[in-house]
Amino acid sequence: MEHPRAWVVSVDGIGGVGKTALAVNTAYKVREQSLAGERDFEYIIWASAKIERLTPRGIAKVLPSFSDLPSLVDVILEVTGFVDESKSETERLELVLEILGIAKCLVVLDNLETVRDTKISYFLANVPAPSKVLITTRERIEESQRNLRLTALSHEGARDLLSELGIELDASELLNAKPEELDRFIERVGGIPLAMKLAAGRLATGVPLPSYINRLESGVAQQDILEFCFDESWTDLDPDSKLVLMATTLFAEPPSEEELRRVTDLPELRVRDAIGALTRRAFLNSEDDSAHETYRYSLLPLTADFVRRQLSADTLQETQLRDNHSAYLVERGRYQEALGQTSQLLRSEGSIPDAELLSNMLVDAAFRTYQSGDYQGALSRLQNAQTYRETGYLNHTWGVIERDEGAYSRSREKFRKSVSLQKDRLPTWRSWGRMEQRLENWDQAVECFFRASELPRSDPQDFHGLGVCLSRLSGKKGAQERQSLLQQAEQALKRGFYRDPVGYRETHHNVVNSHSLALVFERLGRVKEALIQCRNGLRLEPNNERLIDLNLSLNNR
Repeated sequence: MEHPRAWVVSVDGIGGVGKTALAVNTAYKVREQSLAGERDFEYIIWASAKIERLTPRGIAKVLPSFSDLPSLVDVILEVTGFVDESKSETERLELVLEILGIAKCLVVLDNLETVRDTKISYFLANVPAPSKVLITTRERIEESQRNLRLTALSHEGARDLLSELGIELDASELLNAKPEELDRFIERVGGIPLAMKLAAGRLATGVPLPSYINRLESGVAQQDILEFCFDESWTDLDPDSKLVLMATTLFAEPPSEEELRRVTDLPELRVRDAIGALTRRAFLNSEDDSAHETYRYSLLPLTADFVRRQLSADTLQETQLRDNHSAYLVERGRYQEALGQTSQLLRSEGSIPDAELLSNMLVDAAFRTYQSGDYQGALSRLQNAQTYRETGYLNHTWGVIERDEGAYSRSREKFRKSVSLQKDRLPTWRSWGRMEQRLENWDQAVECFFRASELPRSDPQDFHGLGVCLSRLSGKKGAQERQSLLQQAEQALKRGFYRDPVGYRETHHNVVNSHSLALVFERLGRVKEALIQCRNGLRLEPNNERLIDLNLSLNNR
């Protein structure tokens, strides 16, 4: 709230995760500090678009204080005392913006996702200093300069909250609960604060904890919680997003984009769009899987429970997805029975339907072994796989493991072998390039990223890597060659932008690429073009300190 360039701050997350509670607490603190002279906010304006709330008796309808831009304008005018019914809608909006530009106000918009009026975006984009807007929403918004995503409480945090609730409500069932019962209880409510508060309220009336846990596990006591947290958001999802969510629940471990594509049978771009939408709405959480140069996507336990209910209600869709999932598991050799029988199958004459497939099964097993902390065990499995079929995938995985062990020479050897077996192996060229970039071996890094950028499935990350490494390499050359390398870096970085970025990862990549391109323009002496890149990046991330510093430095020339 103190940052001078962040006039809109948002808190997003699924229903019941504590967004409104955080906003209320923030508003009260700002009010107290302003009264004490520690802050200078003149008005605290609370406007709620909430249309329902979850109570111990179920979901109750409530009347929102605003539902569109005109009604929000009315709320602000009423609180500030400037009500004037004679003015037109446009004049009233102009008055509100004038007030917010003169009097420092904190405007809190609760549950903004329920408002369908697109004019709200215009208002948020034009909120004048010194006023601030704090938003709670189930869906991340583009107009926010600062964003905080709330997720479920950690296991320890959930235990602490239950302990506080037990004392506050005098709930002996919670205070005297066995640790294993509390663990089961936390697992079923998924670490969602509102769900825990409602459940604690029921337990305070004398309902036995084991009995209530059984009702949660059977789904009887969970129905209202799930409906409140997810029903409205689920209704707003497009069919592709629903399909991707349902497919995610079928995996024992968080799936990648490629795995979701295989199971949903959707085109690559449609899966990517669905993942972007689901991430913005806090349905999916992304996890960086650097070993495989990809991201994996997971669901909170309570989210997974809700989605499984939707899946089981659609028998036809469930059958299709499960068939696709089973076929994928067979193809990739993920069944433990297949892994256990691999060695025997490989040595049984005439029983090898696809030696490369079985080799890949061992490679997958080797990587999981390495992830468990057993480096030597992983090497043993890789060597075993190598005796049956030496593939680009095998050498790529081996190279990643050696890289993570800090054995860069061995890693380089395996990466080189991987692309000698499969010259168009994009993940290997990319992984190799990133390793050399970290080691500041600019010549080799340029070669790797150049090879990656020439391949059909290359993406802006490869052109960004190429441009950055060309720029860094130029610093080690004479004047004439330096100029040529910088011009090559410029061309690569211009291709390093996502045209229509989906989600935070791609948006942030564009910001980083703008910074890199601005540095190249600066070294080429083209200050105006460098400033344009700074402004482009700051429009996406107004608080990016590297861009702010570079922008100030360029303006002071």
